[in-house]
Amino acid sequence: MIITMTKRLFILMFAVIAFVAPVTPLSMARADDNEPVIVDGRLQGYTDAKGQPVAVQLDPSGTALIWLTTGLLGVIAVGFMFMTSKRTHLD
Repeated sequence: MIITMTKRLFILMFAVIAFVAPVTPLSMARADDNEPVIVDGRLQGYTDAKGQPVAVQLDPSGTALIWLTTGLLGVIAVGFMFMTSKRTHLD
């Protein structure tokens, strides 16, 4: 009897959570037309020889270094899979 009651309670809790979950404010995705302006302090305050402010831009960066690092760490991780298992920690 207790098992059937716990099953019913679980089904009821699951139904209530499934019904209430889409209404919670954390699950709402809203379009934000007013995107904040991101000010990068590293690019401010540059002047030319005459003392006039100069607009400075950073070159767009790529993701090549991230991919190379991921590949290197992947090779290291796979390399440990093929190590010899003839020795144990008891040697």
